[in-house]
Amino acid sequence: MSDVGISRLFQQTGQRIQDVAQRVTPFLPKSISSSRGVDPSGDVFTSAPIRDMLQRVFSEPPRTEREKITRLLNLLSTGSPEEKKRAAELLGGITDPPQEMIEALAGALGNNNEGVRKAVTEALNKIGYGPRETIEVLTTMLKSPDDNVRKLAQDALGLINRNT
Repeated sequence: MSDVGISRLFQQTGQRIQDVAQRVTPFLPKSISSSRGVDPSGDVFTSAPIRDMLQRVFSEPPRTEREKITRLLNLLSTGSPEEKKRAAELLGGITDPPQEMIEALAGALGNNNEGVRKAVTEALNKIGYGPRETIEVLTTMLKSPDDNVRKLAQDALGLINRNT
């Protein structure tokens, strides 16, 4: 390969890395994205938290809004507290949210991390679900045939009741 070909290859690779970084940055917890997640060697992509998150969130970029929502809901239920907060923030920006998303956010009000609960509350408010609407969703979730859904609703309602 000629020097020109190698140079072009490096330029293309650099552009791909920048493209990935731009697509991934909104999904990074603020603590990682604000510190740029740089490890001591200075390599952004070898930082363990970023590498792990990239693998979990983006094996490949979401192709549809539905896929994006599904991945964010997965982070909301299984991520670290920082990831859950960031997922809630991003979910709060989705217009015309599916019922599954509203139920997942409402259920996340039962999370034991205050920061997560605050982020979820803000997300619900952004999409038009104030306290009354959220309690209605949780009450409906209590009738679900799925034990996990009922447990989420019970935990969230219990926490709301304790804090009022």
